[in-house]
Amino acid sequence: IITTGQGGAVVTNNKKVYDKVKQLKDFHRTRPGVDKHSGIGYNFKFTDLQAVVGIEQLKIIDHRIQRKKEIYQAYIDGLSSIEFLEFIPTDLDQTVPWFVDVILHDIERDNFISYLKENNIGSRPFYSPIHTQAPYAKAEGTFSVVEQAAPKGVWLPSSIGLSMNEIKYVTDVVKRYGR
Repeated sequence: IITTGQGGAVVTNNKKVYDKVKQLKDFHRTRPGVDKHSGIGYNFKFTDLQAVVGIEQLKIIDHRIQRKKEIYQAYIDGLSSIEFLEFIPTDLDQTVPWFVDVILHDIERDNFISYLKENNIGSRPFYSPIHTQAPYAKAEGTFSVVEQAAPKGVWLPSSIGLSMNEIKYVTDVVKRYGR
């Protein structure tokens, strides 16, 4: 919903979580500026400029949340009758959609993405399941839901800067697919 480049923020009212995050983001130092470490940490401190970008976006967070929900609802309204497309159930009272996630049925995902691109619409496939990535290749367990969803999943345009006319254009193009 907001971005600070590659930085981020943690909000908590739990002192233990706060202290742990503070250590993790500063190389897990025992205290700031002292090069003694009590665990493995990271350099997750971001710059003042990144902080300003985040703070300015937080000032209008209610608008950004509302806009993401409006965009998601516009896609639902425009595309819910399309048989080859399924929305992942999302409770807009409890969740702010980051992306507009859809699962495709009975059509080839890469062809669909190419079709959208030919019509000047950006989209992207779902991330590959994390357990298929090299660092997690030894993960134990079964991951049938993600294995079924990932090869069929597409993210539709969802920037808060999209106009309702642009969303309508996307929905109209999607409706024409395969005709």
